[in-house]
Amino acid sequence: MQYEDVINACQQSLRDLKLDYLDLYLIHWPNKKFPMGKTFAALSQLQKEGKIKDIGVSNFTIKHLKKTQQKSDIDIAVNQIEYHPYLNQNKLLNFCQDNGIRVTAFSPLGDAKLLNEDIIKKLAKKINKSPAQLILKWLIEKDIIVIPRSTSKSHMEENLDLFNWSLPSEIFEKIEHINIFERIRDPEFGEFNI
Repeated sequence: MQYEDVINACQQSLRDLKLDYLDLYLIHWPNKKFPMGKTFAALSQLQKEGKIKDIGVSNFTIKHLKKTQQKSDIDIAVNQIEYHPYLNQNKLLNFCQDNGIRVTAFSPLGDAKLLNEDIIKKLAKKINKSPAQLILKWLIEKDIIVIPRSTSKSHMEENLDLFNWSLPSEIFEKIEHINIFERIRDPEFGEFNI
């Protein structure tokens, strides 16, 4: 997160990937040990040099985003956050959407934990879809980018079969209210309660 480290890490990524520029470059976790202004100054420099097109963040709260807006003139394109029916972060989602920041959900299936949740299975069965499809469709209808992981070809194909049907509003609302504020990823250095 130090100025030179950000520059060097990006240049190394470009060399490793054999690319001239990256479409999106993210800061993975906010870290109070490093001045955010210097981190974003480095990202701004990389953007001016054409090495990165858009700048993103990951695991930033509303407070982190507001602090970034105060200390930097760069536009944040994406905030990648944990988002799934157990952790429905609507307040953060609304803030991002109101400020032109796209939200990407990581762990959208709760590391597969949600696939065995009774209410999810019951709702999926009602519309003849899999639990994964139900959750991913709910997120997409909230205008959230989803990045599910799968090594199974059949699961990958199932995950892509989301765009020719709609989620009934009553089912959408039931998923919306599952929220139990449970994080799958909660490292001790995470600053989620600020």
